[in-house]
Amino acid sequence: MRDLRFDLNRNVAFIAVFILSALLFNSCGTDQKTLLPKVSGSAGEILVVVNKNYWDSPLGDSVEHWFEGDFTSLPQSEPMFNIIQIPRSAFNNIFQTHRNIVDINIDSEFEEAKLSLQRNKYSTPQYIYKVVAPNQQAALQLLQEESNYLIDQFNRIERSRLIQSYKQTQDQAIYNTLKEDHHVALVVPSGYSLDVNEDDFAWLSLETPTTSQGVLLYHYPYEGESDFDLEQMLNRRNSFLKTHVPGPTAGSYMATEETLPPVTREFMSEKKYFMEIRGLWRVENAFMGGPFVSLSTVDETRNRIVTVEGFVYAPKADKRNLMRQVEAVVYSLQIIEEEENNNQQ
Repeated sequence: MRDLRFDLNRNVAFIAVFILSALLFNSCGTDQKTLLPKVSGSAGEILVVVNKNYWDSPLGDSVEHWFEGDFTSLPQSEPMFNIIQIPRSAFNNIFQTHRNIVDINIDSEFEEAKLSLQRNKYSTPQYIYKVVAPNQQAALQLLQEESNYLIDQFNRIERSRLIQSYKQTQDQAIYNTLKEDHHVALVVPSGYSLDVNEDDFAWLSLETPTTSQGVLLYHYPYEGESDFDLEQMLNRRNSFLKTHVPGPTAGSYMATEETLPPVTREFMSEKKYFMEIRGLWRVENAFMGGPFVSLSTVDETRNRIVTVEGFVYAPKADKRNLMRQVEAVVYSLQIIEEEENNNQQ
Protein backbone atom coordinates (compact mmCIF):
# COMPACT_ATOMS: atom_id res chain seq x y z
CA MET A 1 0.00 0.00 0.00
CA ARG A 2 1.22 3.49 -0.79
CA ASP A 3 2.60 5.54 2.12
CA LEU A 4 3.79 9.12 2.60
CA ARG A 5 7.43 8.41 1.74
CA PHE A 6 7.52 10.42 -1.44
CA ASP A 7 9.80 9.14 -4.20
CA LEU A 8 11.98 12.02 -5.32
CA ASN A 9 12.93 10.25 -8.53
CA ARG A 10 9.55 10.14 -10.22
CA ASN A 11 10.84 11.90 -13.32
CA VAL A 12 7.92 10.85 -15.46
CA ALA A 13 5.44 12.53 -13.13
CA PHE A 14 7.64 15.62 -12.96
CA ILE A 15 7.69 15.93 -16.75
CA ALA A 16 3.91 15.53 -16.84
CA VAL A 17 3.50 18.31 -14.29
CA PHE A 18 5.82 20.57 -16.28
CA ILE A 19 3.82 20.03 -19.46
CA LEU A 20 0.53 20.55 -17.61
CA SER A 21 1.78 23.79 -16.05
CA ALA A 22 2.74 25.08 -19.48
CA LEU A 23 -0.75 24.35 -20.76
CA LEU A 24 -2.43 25.98 -17.77
CA PHE A 25 -0.51 29.20 -17.56
CA ASN A 26 0.59 29.90 -21.10
CA SER A 27 -0.85 33.28 -22.04
CA CYS A 28 -0.07 33.04 -25.75
CA GLY A 29 -2.41 32.03 -28.54
CA THR A 30 -6.06 32.68 -29.20
CA ASP A 31 -9.36 31.03 -28.46
CA GLN A 32 -10.50 29.62 -31.79
CA LYS A 33 -14.18 30.04 -30.86
CA THR A 34 -13.95 33.76 -30.06
CA LEU A 35 -10.69 34.80 -31.77
CA LEU A 36 -9.83 36.63 -28.56
CA PRO A 37 -6.33 36.19 -27.14
CA LYS A 38 -5.86 34.00 -24.11
CA VAL A 39 -5.75 35.81 -20.78
CA SER A 40 -2.44 37.05 -19.45
CA GLY A 41 -1.23 37.21 -15.86
CA SER A 42 -0.46 34.54 -13.30
CA ALA A 43 -2.91 32.45 -11.33
CA GLY A 44 -4.13 34.35 -8.30
CA GLU A 45 -3.35 37.81 -9.69
CA ILE A 46 -5.79 40.72 -9.76
CA LEU A 47 -5.07 43.86 -11.75
CA VAL A 48 -6.52 46.96 -10.07
CA VAL A 49 -6.95 49.94 -12.37
CA VAL A 50 -7.21 53.12 -10.32
CA ASN A 51 -5.35 56.42 -10.28
CA LYS A 52 -2.47 56.72 -7.85
CA ASN A 53 -3.98 59.49 -5.73
CA TYR A 54 -6.85 57.13 -4.85
CA TRP A 55 -4.54 54.13 -4.44
CA ASP A 56 -2.42 56.08 -1.93
CA SER A 57 -5.46 56.63 0.26
CA PRO A 58 -7.82 54.66 2.51
CA LEU A 59 -9.43 53.29 -0.69
CA GLY A 60 -6.21 51.62 -1.82
CA ASP A 61 -5.37 50.46 1.69
CA SER A 62 -8.77 48.79 1.98
CA VAL A 63 -8.54 47.06 -1.41
CA GLU A 64 -5.13 45.66 -0.48
CA HIS A 65 -6.45 44.54 2.90
CA TRP A 66 -9.40 42.69 1.37
CA PHE A 67 -7.70 40.96 -1.52
CA GLU A 68 -4.31 40.33 0.06
CA GLY A 69 -5.70 38.86 3.26
CA ASP A 70 -4.41 35.44 4.23
CA PHE A 71 -5.43 32.41 2.21
CA THR A 72 -7.52 30.27 4.57
CA SER A 73 -5.85 27.53 6.64
CA LEU A 74 -2.28 27.50 5.40
CA PRO A 75 0.59 26.71 7.78
CA GLN A 76 2.22 30.02 6.89
CA SER A 77 0.88 33.39 5.75
CA GLU A 78 0.21 33.68 2.01
CA PRO A 79 -2.07 36.26 0.38
CA MET A 80 -5.41 35.24 -1.08
CA PHE A 81 -4.48 37.16 -4.26
CA ASN A 82 -1.51 39.11 -5.59
CA ILE A 83 -2.44 42.71 -6.47
CA ILE A 84 -0.99 44.69 -9.37
CA GLN A 85 -2.05 48.35 -9.46
CA ILE A 86 -1.80 50.64 -12.48
CA PRO A 87 -3.25 54.12 -13.16
CA ARG A 88 -6.06 54.47 -15.67
CA SER A 89 -3.69 56.13 -18.18
CA ALA A 90 -1.58 52.93 -18.28
CA PHE A 91 -4.50 50.62 -19.00
CA ASN A 92 -3.48 49.78 -22.57
CA ASN A 93 -3.07 46.68 -24.73
CA ILE A 94 -0.37 45.28 -22.47
CA PHE A 95 -2.67 45.12 -19.45
CA GLN A 96 -6.10 44.81 -21.02
CA THR A 97 -5.79 41.03 -21.53
CA HIS A 98 -5.23 40.35 -17.83
CA ARG A 99 -7.28 37.48 -16.39
CA ASN A 100 -8.81 39.33 -13.40
CA ILE A 101 -9.43 43.08 -13.41
CA VAL A 102 -11.02 45.49 -10.95
CA ASP A 103 -11.49 48.79 -12.80
CA ILE A 104 -12.23 51.69 -10.42
CA ASN A 105 -13.36 54.89 -12.12
CA ILE A 106 -14.10 57.84 -9.83
CA ASP A 107 -15.56 60.90 -11.52
CA SER A 108 -18.22 63.48 -10.64
CA GLU A 109 -20.06 62.59 -13.87
CA PHE A 110 -21.38 59.45 -12.18
CA GLU A 111 -24.53 59.95 -10.15
CA GLU A 112 -24.03 56.96 -7.86
CA ALA A 113 -21.66 54.12 -7.11
CA LYS A 114 -22.28 50.96 -9.17
CA LEU A 115 -20.63 47.58 -9.68
CA SER A 116 -20.89 45.68 -12.96
CA LEU A 117 -19.29 42.67 -14.61
CA GLN A 118 -17.82 42.37 -18.09
CA ARG A 119 -16.69 38.97 -19.34
CA ASN A 120 -14.24 38.28 -22.15
CA LYS A 121 -13.96 41.88 -23.32
CA TYR A 122 -10.28 41.80 -24.30
CA SER A 123 -9.30 38.14 -23.78
CA THR A 124 -10.73 34.82 -22.66
CA PRO A 125 -11.65 33.61 -20.09
CA GLN A 126 -11.53 37.12 -18.61
CA TYR A 127 -13.51 38.78 -15.80
CA ILE A 128 -13.59 42.56 -15.35
CA TYR A 129 -15.44 44.06 -12.41
CA LYS A 130 -16.07 47.75 -13.07
CA VAL A 131 -16.67 50.19 -10.23
CA VAL A 132 -17.91 53.68 -11.02
CA ALA A 133 -18.53 56.27 -8.33
CA PRO A 134 -18.93 60.06 -8.04
CA ASN A 135 -16.30 60.31 -5.28
CA GLN A 136 -13.81 58.29 -3.27
CA GLN A 137 -16.07 57.77 -0.27
CA ALA A 138 -18.86 56.34 -2.41
CA ALA A 139 -16.40 53.97 -4.12
CA LEU A 140 -14.98 52.87 -0.79
CA GLN A 141 -18.43 52.21 0.68
CA LEU A 142 -19.50 50.17 -2.35
CA LEU A 143 -16.31 48.10 -2.36
CA GLN A 144 -16.62 47.49 1.36
CA GLU A 145 -20.17 46.21 0.87
CA GLU A 146 -19.13 43.99 -2.04
CA SER A 147 -15.68 42.87 -0.84
CA ASN A 148 -16.74 39.38 0.31
CA TYR A 149 -18.71 38.87 -2.89
CA LEU A 150 -15.74 39.86 -5.04
CA ILE A 151 -13.37 37.61 -3.11
CA ASP A 152 -15.76 34.67 -3.48
CA GLN A 153 -16.20 35.39 -7.18
CA PHE A 154 -12.49 35.60 -7.95
CA ASN A 155 -11.87 32.39 -6.02
CA ARG A 156 -14.63 30.68 -8.00
CA ILE A 157 -13.28 32.09 -11.27
CA GLU A 158 -9.75 30.85 -10.61
CA ARG A 159 -11.09 27.41 -9.71
CA SER A 160 -13.31 27.29 -12.80
CA ARG A 161 -10.37 28.12 -15.07
CA LEU A 162 -8.38 25.26 -13.61
CA ILE A 163 -11.26 22.79 -13.99
CA GLN A 164 -11.69 23.76 -17.64
CA SER A 165 -7.95 23.37 -18.25
CA TYR A 166 -7.92 19.99 -16.50
CA LYS A 167 -10.72 18.76 -18.76
CA GLN A 168 -8.38 19.17 -21.71
CA THR A 169 -5.79 16.83 -20.17
CA GLN A 170 -8.11 14.59 -18.18
CA ASP A 171 -6.94 11.10 -17.25
CA GLN A 172 -9.75 9.07 -18.74
CA ALA A 173 -8.68 5.80 -17.12
CA ILE A 174 -8.87 7.30 -13.61
CA TYR A 175 -12.18 8.96 -14.47
CA ASN A 176 -13.66 5.66 -15.62
CA THR A 177 -12.39 3.73 -12.58
CA LEU A 178 -13.82 6.21 -10.09
CA LYS A 179 -17.10 6.31 -11.97
CA GLU A 180 -17.44 2.52 -12.10
CA ASP A 181 -16.17 1.70 -8.60
CA HIS A 182 -17.41 4.70 -6.59
CA HIS A 183 -20.19 6.24 -8.73
CA VAL A 184 -18.56 9.67 -8.73
CA ALA A 185 -17.08 11.83 -11.47
CA LEU A 186 -13.90 13.85 -10.87
CA VAL A 187 -11.92 15.90 -13.37
CA VAL A 188 -8.41 14.55 -12.78
CA PRO A 189 -5.64 15.92 -15.03
CA SER A 190 -2.87 13.78 -16.47
CA GLY A 191 0.07 13.26 -14.15
CA TYR A 192 -2.00 11.89 -11.28
CA SER A 193 -1.79 8.22 -10.32
CA LEU A 194 -4.46 6.14 -8.63
CA ASP A 195 -2.46 4.66 -5.75
CA VAL A 196 -5.20 3.10 -3.63
CA ASN A 197 -8.65 1.96 -4.73
CA GLU A 198 -10.79 0.07 -2.21
CA ASP A 199 -14.52 -0.39 -1.68
CA ASP A 200 -15.05 2.87 0.22
CA PHE A 201 -11.78 4.73 -0.33
CA ALA A 202 -9.49 5.95 -3.13
CA TRP A 203 -6.21 7.86 -3.08
CA LEU A 204 -4.81 9.80 -6.03
CA SER A 205 -1.46 11.56 -6.01
CA LEU A 206 0.63 13.90 -8.11
CA GLU A 207 4.33 13.95 -7.23
CA THR A 208 7.25 16.19 -8.15
CA PRO A 209 10.75 16.16 -6.65
CA THR A 210 9.73 18.88 -4.16
CA THR A 211 5.95 18.68 -3.73
CA SER A 212 3.12 16.22 -3.33
CA GLN A 213 -0.56 16.82 -4.03
CA GLY A 214 -3.12 14.25 -2.98
CA VAL A 215 -6.82 13.70 -3.52
CA LEU A 216 -8.75 11.37 -1.22
CA LEU A 217 -12.22 10.01 -1.88
CA TYR A 218 -14.23 8.17 0.77
CA HIS A 219 -17.88 7.43 1.49
CA TYR A 220 -20.01 5.92 4.23
CA PRO A 221 -23.70 5.47 5.13
CA TYR A 222 -25.77 8.59 5.76
CA GLU A 223 -27.70 8.39 9.02
CA GLY A 224 -29.06 11.91 9.42
CA GLU A 225 -28.28 15.63 9.54
CA SER A 226 -26.12 15.17 12.64
CA ASP A 227 -23.56 13.44 10.39
CA PHE A 228 -22.59 16.92 9.23
CA ASP A 229 -21.68 18.07 12.73
CA LEU A 230 -18.04 19.17 12.51
CA GLU A 231 -16.87 16.86 15.28
CA GLN A 232 -18.59 13.94 13.58
CA MET A 233 -17.04 14.83 10.23
CA LEU A 234 -13.54 15.06 11.71
CA ASN A 235 -13.97 11.78 13.57
CA ARG A 236 -14.90 10.09 10.30
CA ARG A 237 -12.00 11.78 8.54
CA ASN A 238 -9.48 10.68 11.15
CA SER A 239 -10.80 7.14 11.06
CA PHE A 240 -10.35 6.85 7.28
CA LEU A 241 -6.93 8.49 7.42
CA LYS A 242 -5.65 6.23 10.17
CA THR A 243 -6.79 3.16 8.26
CA HIS A 244 -5.75 4.13 4.74
CA VAL A 245 -3.01 6.81 4.85
CA PRO A 246 0.11 5.48 6.59
CA GLY A 247 3.09 7.68 7.28
CA PRO A 248 6.80 7.16 6.63
CA THR A 249 7.51 5.11 9.77
CA ALA A 250 5.84 2.19 11.51
CA GLY A 251 2.82 3.35 13.50
CA SER A 252 2.60 6.75 11.77
CA TYR A 253 -0.48 7.93 9.90
CA MET A 254 -2.22 11.06 8.68
CA ALA A 255 -4.52 12.90 11.10
CA THR A 256 -6.23 16.28 11.49
CA GLU A 257 -4.12 18.97 13.16
CA GLU A 258 -6.05 20.34 16.14
CA THR A 259 -3.92 23.36 17.13
CA LEU A 260 -5.56 25.41 14.38
CA PRO A 261 -9.29 24.59 14.34
CA PRO A 262 -10.66 23.76 10.87
CA VAL A 263 -12.89 26.30 9.15
CA THR A 264 -16.24 25.23 7.68
CA ARG A 265 -18.52 26.61 4.99
CA GLU A 266 -21.98 25.34 4.04
CA PHE A 267 -23.62 26.09 0.71
CA MET A 268 -26.13 24.83 -1.84
CA SER A 269 -25.20 24.05 -5.44
CA GLU A 270 -27.64 22.71 -8.02
CA LYS A 271 -30.10 22.02 -5.17
CA LYS A 272 -27.57 19.87 -3.32
CA TYR A 273 -26.14 20.60 0.13
CA PHE A 274 -22.35 20.74 0.52
CA MET A 275 -20.05 21.20 3.48
CA GLU A 276 -16.52 22.46 2.97
CA ILE A 277 -13.82 22.01 5.61
CA ARG A 278 -10.41 23.69 5.46
CA GLY A 279 -7.68 22.95 7.93
CA LEU A 280 -4.27 21.42 8.51
CA TRP A 281 -3.19 17.78 8.50
CA ARG A 282 -0.25 16.20 10.26
CA VAL A 283 1.33 12.78 10.46
CA GLU A 284 1.05 11.13 13.86
CA ASN A 285 4.49 10.06 15.11
CA ALA A 286 6.31 11.85 12.28
CA PHE A 287 7.22 15.41 11.29
CA MET A 288 5.03 16.01 8.26
CA GLY A 289 2.02 18.20 7.64
CA GLY A 290 0.28 20.72 5.44
CA PRO A 291 -3.11 22.13 4.41
CA PHE A 292 -6.23 20.31 3.23
CA VAL A 293 -9.68 21.13 1.88
CA SER A 294 -12.60 18.70 1.86
CA LEU A 295 -16.04 18.76 0.29
CA SER A 296 -18.89 16.50 1.46
CA THR A 297 -22.41 15.92 0.21
CA VAL A 298 -25.18 13.31 0.37
CA ASP A 299 -25.57 10.77 -2.41
CA GLU A 300 -29.33 10.35 -2.07
CA THR A 301 -29.47 7.50 -4.56
CA ARG A 302 -27.24 5.32 -2.39
CA ASN A 303 -27.97 6.96 1.00
CA ARG A 304 -24.33 7.74 1.72
CA ILE A 305 -22.07 10.70 2.43
CA VAL A 306 -19.38 11.24 -0.20
CA THR A 307 -16.28 13.21 0.74
CA VAL A 308 -13.51 14.34 -1.58
CA GLU A 309 -10.52 16.16 -0.16
CA GLY A 310 -7.27 17.54 -1.46
CA PHE A 311 -4.07 18.01 0.48
CA VAL A 312 -0.61 19.41 -0.17
CA TYR A 313 2.82 18.51 1.15
CA ALA A 314 5.37 21.14 0.15
CA PRO A 315 7.68 21.90 3.07
CA LYS A 316 9.90 24.33 1.11
CA ALA A 317 7.36 25.88 -1.25
CA ASP A 318 4.43 28.29 -1.23
CA LYS A 319 1.21 26.36 -1.04
CA ARG A 320 -1.59 28.69 -2.16
CA ASN A 321 -1.53 27.80 -5.86
CA LEU A 322 -0.90 24.12 -5.10
CA MET A 323 -3.99 24.16 -2.91
CA ARG A 324 -6.04 25.87 -5.59
CA GLN A 325 -5.04 23.09 -7.98
CA VAL A 326 -6.21 20.24 -5.73
CA GLU A 327 -9.27 22.29 -4.81
CA ALA A 328 -10.22 22.37 -8.50
CA VAL A 329 -10.21 18.56 -8.59
CA VAL A 330 -12.24 18.44 -5.37
CA TYR A 331 -14.83 20.92 -6.66
CA SER A 332 -15.27 19.02 -9.92
CA LEU A 333 -17.12 16.37 -7.88
CA GLN A 334 -20.35 15.04 -9.38
CA ILE A 335 -22.42 12.14 -8.08
CA ILE A 336 -23.29 9.65 -10.82
CA GLU A 337 -27.02 9.05 -10.71
CA GLU A 338 -28.26 5.47 -10.98
CA GLU A 339 -30.10 6.09 -14.25
CA GLU A 340 -27.02 7.47 -15.97
CA ASN A 341 -24.85 4.66 -14.66
CA ASN A 342 -27.27 1.99 -15.85
CA ASN A 343 -27.68 3.57 -19.26
CA GLN A 344 -23.96 3.39 -19.89
CA GLN A 345 -23.38 -0.18 -18.77
